[in-house]
Amino acid sequence: MNKLIVIAIALTSLLAIQSCKSEEVKQEKSVRPVKSMTIGVTGEAMVKGFPGVTQGARESVMSFRVGGPIVKMNVIEGELVSKGGLIAEIDPRDYNVTVQSTKARYDQTKAESERYFRLWKKGSIAKNDYELKLANYHEAEAAWDDAKNAVIDTKLFAPYSGFYGPKIVELGEEVRPKEPIASVVDLSIIEVVTTVPEQLAVQAKHFEKYEVIIETYPDLVFTATLKQLEKKATAEGYPLHLYLSHKNNPNDVSKARVAAGMSCRVNIYLGAETGSTDKIIVPLAAVFDDGVSDNKVVWVIDTGSKTVKKQLVEIGNLVGTGAIEIVEGLSAGQEIVVAGVHRLTEGAEIQILESH
Repeated sequence: MNKLIVIAIALTSLLAIQSCKSEEVKQEKSVRPVKSMTIGVTGEAMVKGFPGVTQGARESVMSFRVGGPIVKMNVIEGELVSKGGLIAEIDPRDYNVTVQSTKARYDQTKAESERYFRLWKKGSIAKNDYELKLANYHEAEAAWDDAKNAVIDTKLFAPYSGFYGPKIVELGEEVRPKEPIASVVDLSIIEVVTTVPEQLAVQAKHFEKYEVIIETYPDLVFTATLKQLEKKATAEGYPLHLYLSHKNNPNDVSKARVAAGMSCRVNIYLGAETGSTDKIIVPLAAVFDDGVSDNKVVWVIDTGSKTVKKQLVEIGNLVGTGAIEIVEGLSAGQEIVVAGVHRLTEGAEIQILESH
């Protein structure tokens, strides 16, 4: 019996040891997800391509200021609408009745206020009696004005020339005030929006020209000019806004008509920096202290084994607010970690996250 107990204890201990070893092996083989970049230099000309989408310079979601059933709807998605063109109309009958009733009240109170004014001038009534009738008159006048404005508001007009977006409601539907019924997109100026990674955004001063290829027109290359590179990053990178150098001409069907929401590819050409030597610029987040001295290091990725190794670097000047020049220690073509550096150890296995 004692032998059985000893054997059981021994087996339990052996299993526990094996479990610990298994956990150690798993821990040793844990793979850390990181973001990376391939080292380039700012002194060489290059082109980078990124997916983008077109959008109107402005878009207005249209709605009525009053409610009721729609009796006229001119919205056809993608069709041109001129400034001041009728978009839709609500049944005005109830509002016309309100105009008539408020007009009758207005006429009555106006006559009373004029009669009391004459009586007050003669001294037949107190001034307070006249002022009460005058207040009733002004109140009726305001109600009549509101009723007339409500009739005007049963018709909805385009605030500028553009193209209809999707129709949100249908003819005959009952709509509430401020309920969206359609949108109008101004395509007189077309914008293109794309997103660039941080390592490219810090080189914005070297952006030389932009080309846009829209999927609908694959054989056409559109040029563009810079509107804005946003300073605040999103999860995908830094939003870049461009103006497309193309004007839609609704009267010429032979010309390309660019609409909002078209997928495209944006090619960004980086020019060589005149009068300077090649520079290596990396995000600030890629550089950290080695933990032993004041030396600065980065993680260099072995692309074959997908492991990392510390590399001493000499840093130079800051570039913008999020990047720094590397004077020595790195060369073009090397791949380094730019996010997740503090979770790594020498020789750690990594998984490179895809860039958007």
